Amino acid sequence: MSMHIGGLLTELVAPAAAALSAAGEARTVAPGRVALAAGQTVEFSGWLDALPLGYWGRFTMVNTVRLEVTSSAPVHVTVRVSDAQAICRDVVSGTSREGTFTATVDAGEAADGGWAWPVLTAESRAEVTEVSWRWVTDDVVPQPNSLAVAITTCDRKEACLRQLGVLAAAARDGGSLDGVLGRVILVDQGTKPVAESADFTRVMDSFGERLTVIRQQNLGGSGGFTRGLFEGLKDSRITHVALLDDDAVAQPEGLAHAWAFAQAARRPTLVGGHMFDAAAPTPLYRLGEVMDRTRFTRSSLPGTPMNTDLAHTSVSDHVWLGPAYSVDFQPWWMCLVPRAAVEAIGLPMPFFLKWDDVEFGLRAQAGGFASVVLPGAVVWQDSRVGKDAESGWQAYFLLRNRIVTALLNDTRPSVLVAEWMAVSLRHLAQLEPAAAAMRWAALKDVLHGPGWLHRDLGTVRERAADTARREIIAPHPVSAMTGSLSASARLLRRWSDLRAQYRAALPEATSTRRWEQTFTAAAVLQRRRSTWSIVVTSFHSLDMLTRH
Repeated sequence: MSMHIGGLLTELVAPAAAALSAAGEARTVAPGRVALAAGQTVEFSGWLDALPLGYWGRFTMVNTVRLEVTSSAPVHVTVRVSDAQAICRDVVSGTSREGTFTATVDAGEAADGGWAWPVLTAESRAEVTEVSWRWVTDDVVPQPNSLAVAITTCDRKEACLRQLGVLAAAARDGGSLDGVLGRVILVDQGTKPVAESADFTRVMDSFGERLTVIRQQNLGGSGGFTRGLFEGLKDSRITHVALLDDDAVAQPEGLAHAWAFAQAARRPTLVGGHMFDAAAPTPLYRLGEVMDRTRFTRSSLPGTPMNTDLAHTSVSDHVWLGPAYSVDFQPWWMCLVPRAAVEAIGLPMPFFLKWDDVEFGLRAQAGGFASVVLPGAVVWQDSRVGKDAESGWQAYFLLRNRIVTALLNDTRPSVLVAEWMAVSLRHLAQLEPAAAAMRWAALKDVLHGPGWLHRDLGTVRERAADTARREIIAPHPVSAMTGSLSASARLLRRWSDLRAQYRAALPEATSTRRWEQTFTAAAVLQRRRSTWSIVVTSFHSLDMLTRH
């Protein structure tokens, strides 16, 4: 049985992204099928059209791929390929006979990079020619229904239901995820259960026994996705678990191709997808992410830009799209995690959110697992515009988890300390005392050692928010600054000792046994909230006191 690895897309979950494909130059007549006018030529070299042949040649056991074209009338087909330098050449050409045309392309020749795509020309004798095409390979036999999808959500019903609806439609007989999707794990950490929505029954009926819904306290993205991994891998059929943000709608065909790629990989590989903004659906956010080891921060692949608009663009138009890249880690808007990786390195760290995906990816890399972002596997995520994590309550998690990840990864602290102090000074200069106070709290918690791992996972979100609220009511910028300086000096002095402590705590913190204990505690949904008694000793104005 041939494994489907690419093909013509005509129904996008983000219709406004149609310019990422050349299919718009023709008229869609059915899913995956278009009509060409007499004599019309269409070159299917768009981002959602072309096969990333270099990735298949470099990272998988696939030796050859086959283009299969079907047409209602004779159509001339040329198979065009590019190399890692974006230099193009035609490798096969011919005309369909009795409605079919096939061509085989050697994937091994493209191990350094490059793409492959068809150029179709309808004959002038037929007024309209309907065509469809796909890429397949016979070199790998995938394990059927071996993909689980794990979605974690917190009070975003509409986005979550849309994601579930897209997956359910694609999992029906004949859909792009038929034979691919074995389980769907929905981890609901919100106060308004998705299962109580009117539209949820229809989704549940579509999935049947494949859908598992779990309600638990809000343990953040790390607790939600780890629960999805944990539950998905209980099924012995599952070889990979795809982590999907609830507001990052995946193109089902791309998800299926990522699964096929993971099944064909030479060694167990984390396979990611590319993120586009749902509000501006054609610019590519990043081609891939790596670590700047000096500054210990995430960065784009060297030589690749951010936010490049790929509308009406051929994959050969940009030289930086040519090579087949590996990356250091996968953001969890879409990431297929192999069972073998979890069994070898453990589950994610209990970070609540931020840097959990980075830490897990770096740990997997150190354990010998590859990481690849597959072109054509795409999600469209709700816009990030206006979501300033640096100055909101998430600032606490950004710094705390970054430092802990650095401690676990042989990072020299001097540059890192200088940078985080510069950021704290910037917050104070911009009159953002809450962000500076949360960063001070992060430094103090790191200094306390790894005892907070798991223990604070269910309460840390409220604690971070309370820290921000108190500082807004009664700012103490001088205290935050001097406290941060003192804490930073202590971190520098104790860096080696803290590194040893956090490394010693890592195996237990990422173990199935410890996470099971956390999930058991999180099953108690009614948790008593903290009650604060605030004594106002001073305030800047009557208006501020009234507002807060």
